[in-house]
Amino acid sequence: MLCAHVVYGVADIEPFIRKLERHARERVLILSHTASPLAQVSPFWKLVHGEERTELPTLPELLPVFWEMGIFPNVQMFPKTSPEPIRNREAALIFYGNYFTLKPIQILTGA
Repeated sequence: MLCAHVVYGVADIEPFIRKLERHARERVLILSHTASPLAQVSPFWKLVHGEERTELPTLPELLPVFWEMGIFPNVQMFPKTSPEPIRNREAALIFYGNYFTLKPIQILTGA
């Protein structure tokens, strides 16, 4: 069973992991970042929303949970990849606007 980039927002992770175990035929493969996804927007979050961005838990926080559950996973690390470059201002506004949960009209006009 493959669980890719799902665990970040799971509030009660232990029952979630146990459910994955119960439903897997052979093994569970969990894909997780080692740093909070989109951490690069964190410095701007407060400017847009007036509050600090909550960083999502990632592999460093997940591993101790596994160990406490008696699960000792085989961890394989992959090289960091660079994101596709954003080609123009409008594409950047739309891309980052989605992460700041701004409406299109707010992105393009500042309204």
